[in-house]
Amino acid sequence: HVPANDTTYSCRVFDFSSLQKKHHLIKFEVQVQKGHEVLVHHLVVYKCPGINRNLVNSPNYICNEDSDKTKQPCGKIVAIWAVGGEAFYFPTEAGLPVAEPGDTELYIMETHYNNPELKSGMVDNSGIRFTVTPTLRLHDAGILEVTAPVDTNLVIPPHQSNFVSSVYCNESTVTEFLQEYPNGVNVFGVQQHAHLLGKAIKTRVIHKGVEQKPLADDKYYDFNYQDFRRANRTLRAGDSLILECTYDSTGQTNVTYGGYSTQEEMCIAFIFHYPRTRLFNCQSKPLYKRFHTGPVVGWWSYLAPLTSTFDAIDWTNASVIREFKDSLENDQYFYVYGHDSNQYNYTMMDPKSMYPNVPYTEPPNTQCGV
Repeated sequence: HVPANDTTYSCRVFDFSSLQKKHHLIKFEVQVQKGHEVLVHHLVVYKCPGINRNLVNSPNYICNEDSDKTKQPCGKIVAIWAVGGEAFYFPTEAGLPVAEPGDTELYIMETHYNNPELKSGMVDNSGIRFTVTPTLRLHDAGILEVTAPVDTNLVIPPHQSNFVSSVYCNESTVTEFLQEYPNGVNVFGVQQHAHLLGKAIKTRVIHKGVEQKPLADDKYYDFNYQDFRRANRTLRAGDSLILECTYDSTGQTNVTYGGYSTQEEMCIAFIFHYPRTRLFNCQSKPLYKRFHTGPVVGWWSYLAPLTSTFDAIDWTNASVIREFKDSLENDQYFYVYGHDSNQYNYTMMDPKSMYPNVPYTEPPNTQCGV
């Protein structure tokens, strides 16, 4: 049953224990109930620790409203689909491992329903179909998520035609987890995600100060067509990543914040690769130090929401916009990365240190006439 709410995140717990031995996931495909194409916005499957096994195949629940934190989606992603996407096939040499020996983690399927007309009495049977095989392929695949935290720290001022928000995964993190692969890991797909203000998304790669061709570059991002970008690239020690989301807020009169609703915003890239690395998540969020006016008792004081401050700003003032952009480009960020032991490490980082000494120059397009 879909509530008569603008935004609902519905969750359900399941497992693969019936498989009894390691399999590879080689294809996933979302089945949207006919007539509900507008209702179902996206679907994500997570692999999470600590979930009570009694919840397997129990009724759906609202993902982030339960006091039991183990029932909330975690950082390990198994499958991702958004509106406009099609079936995803893994390359013939790789598959995502499920039902590995000794693995007790369960899976949460999260479905985002977008119901702006607040329709009531709707029952949805959409879901996801996994194709798995006991015949293991050559490589285990993995997914690295590079994301802005989904909260009010993502700030998009109104009246902007090309406002850029960036997320970072720094060189030391990538090197720490990829140094065991002398030849790097193969990136075979990238899914980039934003909401209605999203105009363009690019996942940039810098190798020891020299920018490479982007892993993915959606110059004309379309909210209604969010499919994977196939890739044939290598990610290696010495690389760093910058995810850039460009927003068009010219039709807005108020600040748009990060959040789960379609009317709020996101900035995420999911990087599918093999062999699987232990790194599964990079997050960064600006601290906006120059905009904090309250007492500071430690660095954590800068994580406090600033919605009242930003809501009161005159965003039609060009000098205010310049100051805000300068803050994003030069002030510290709170930086978090997660790895396979379900542990997160955090530190502060300087965004200026992330940018290349030698920017990438896109070759001229010789395929099109002028």
